Amino acid sequence: RRRGPLAGRFGAGRQWRTWIHVDDWVTATILLLEGRQEGPVVVAAPKPVRDADFVAALAVASGRRLGLPIPERVLRLQFGADLTREVLMASQRGEPRILPAELGFTYRYPDLADALAHLS
Repeated sequence: RRRGPLAGRFGAGRQWRTWIHVDDWVTATILLLEGRQEGPVVVAAPKPVRDADFVAALAVASGRRLGLPIPERVLRLQFGADLTREVLMASQRGEPRILPAELGFTYRYPDLADALAHLS
């Protein structure tokens, strides 16, 4: 069965995407629930990526062609201005500091390509 192209990046694709492999998320969550850590902790992979890079890596891992970029104007028409601005086009470069530095957490999948390959 042939699959079509994967949707392209949102807008220019410069917005940061914070991500984490599900196995690392589960392990980190258990560590935090069993520990005595107080206050907020960023549970994310150590290497955030730009939206364009995320979508390109996803296309490679899934063996699909990368589709055309989706202009912000089209996203606003489809999902509304607020959701587009606050979710789809928002840029969040969350970098974990407490997890690896203070709690000694070791990521199984710190790189996006490895994480996506494992999930494919």
